[in-house]
This record gives sequence, structure tokens and C-alpha cells, in this order.
Amino acid sequence: MKLTHKQLIILNHDLYSRVNIKYDHLGEELLDHYATLTEEKMAAGQSFYEASTTAWQELGDGTGIRQIQDDYEAVTKKQVRARHVAIMKSYFRWPMVIATVLVSAILGTVYSNLPADLAKIINYLFVFLPAAVMLAAWIPYYRNKDSRQKLVWRYISNNGSWPVNMANLFLIMTDNERILVPFTTHLSVTALLAGGVLFQAICLAELTRETFYYKPVF
Repeated sequence: MKLTHKQLIILNHDLYSRVNIKYDHLGEELLDHYATLTEEKMAAGQSFYEASTTAWQELGDGTGIRQIQDDYEAVTKKQVRARHVAIMKSYFRWPMVIATVLVSAILGTVYSNLPADLAKIINYLFVFLPAAVMLAAWIPYYRNKDSRQKLVWRYISNNGSWPVNMANLFLIMTDNERILVPFTTHLSVTALLAGGVLFQAICLAELTRETFYYKPVF
């Protein structure tokens, strides 16, 4: 027996008023299952109220739904971590490491021959490039906030602060010439540090394009 639009609205309100559903797509899955159970009970002769009450109890009376949501969070977080590691491994190859070290060494060698203004610009470029990559990765999130990817963005927020913190630290250090000396006289140091942070920023930026899906088991 198919539910009416009004009955579906009642079930939807019932679901969201009883349990704090954090993820819209998970709520859609739960509502669909809730409605299916209710339809089955109504087909067996129960009224809508009796059928929805029985269906709610079979769903776990709130506790079961919260457990489903907890399982969803745990599984998705595990998927995100595993994918992040896989992305880093795909980039972290010996040719890339050797190239980074060589570029850093070359820059350190020619740095002393560069005009002061150009050298300063290069320093700022190395420091702020990772932060720019990380901030650019956030643009799609701000344009279209999708609760489906909420856990991904939370993971990125927890692990993607390095580029921005590095830029902030560099700005603070510019007020102290003594601290800044190793980074301005040895560009290779700055290049290596920035290269590592840029590597992390690129991996996290790629993670934003991934889609993670977990179908709850009822």
C-alpha cells in the first residue's frame, strides 16, 4: 500500500524530530526504509498510525538509527583516511623526491645571485603557494555545501591547516630578521619545507574531488 504525500511528510517530520540526522542523504535512506516498513504494516491491515509506530520500533526506536549514523561516520572516516594514504602513495615516488631535492639545491645555489626584490618574491611564492592550493580547494565546498561530503571536509580541516599555518608563521617571522635569516639566505631550506607542505596540500585538494558512499544496513 503506497503512502500518500501527506503521510510521507508526517514520517519525515517524525524521523527528524526524534533523531538528530546530520547527513541529508542518510536521512533519505532512513526515510525510504521507514516508509517501506510502514507500507508493509499497512498492507497487513494496520492503520497508518499503528504501522508507523511498529515500523519505528523495528528501526530501533531511535537508538538503532543513531547507531546506523555512528556506523556511517566510522566507515566513511575510514574510507577517507585510506583514500588519503593512497593518494599520497601515488604521488610519493622517488623521481618526485629526487626532483624536489635537486630543484631546492639549484635554487639555493643561484639564490645569492638574484636581485633582492626577486629573491623576496620567490620566498613569498614558495610559502604562499601551498596555502593558495588549499584555499582554492575550499571554493567548491563554499559554493555547494553538501552534507554528503561533510566528513571529508572535516577531515581536510583537521589535516589541511599546515599550508595556512606556514604562511601565517612566515608573516610573523618577517618581523624578526634574526629568525628569518636561515630562510632568506638558504632558499633550499624554504623550498624543501614548502615542497613538503605543497605535497600535502595537493593530496588534500585531490581528496575533495572524491565521492564516498556508504549504504546503511538495516
